Amino acid sequence: MADERQGMNTRTEAPGRSSTNDSDRPVQELVEAYWDRVCRYAMYLGASAADAEDIAQETFLKACRAADRFTCGSSFQAWILRIAGNCYVDWTRRRAARNTATSRKTAGQALEPAPSQTVETREIESAVRSALALLSEKERAVFLMKVHEDMAHREIAETLGTSEEAVRWHMYAARKKLRELLADYV
Repeated sequence: MADERQGMNTRTEAPGRSSTNDSDRPVQELVEAYWDRVCRYAMYLGASAADAEDIAQETFLKACRAADRFTCGSSFQAWILRIAGNCYVDWTRRRAARNTATSRKTAGQALEPAPSQTVETREIESAVRSALALLSEKERAVFLMKVHEDMAHREIAETLGTSEEAVRWHMYAARKKLRELLADYV
């Protein structure tokens, strides 16, 4: 999808069409800056790559509609990821309503090993994906935001709508569980 976006006009319009209105440019720049991060976050939560793209699209549509509610001076990343988290929850509810079983097995799909990797590396990555899938949704979200997105506890708390103390606790619990689950590999 990133390659498709790069080939598109830099404005938020259909490819091949032009506009004299540059008012959409800031929105397009924010989408380009945060699209991959929102997709990764949705996949960390459990969406497939294709579903993560749908969730990202819904996230940015909702963000545009709610732009007047963004508080200047607060973290845009935390705000957009919180919207993405809510969109993921909505997506899982819709999916469950269609009687499609939701599975945590796709939580680490973004970490899928390349064919050229060794069997041992694939085994370790599979063990990590399985261990991540066994964490609670909050533990997994906190762990991945901290480790993969390098977010501060304050930003994670703001994103998840919880306290910094709760973030620290979830991080502690996630690390403890991962240490136990991956003891054979560490």
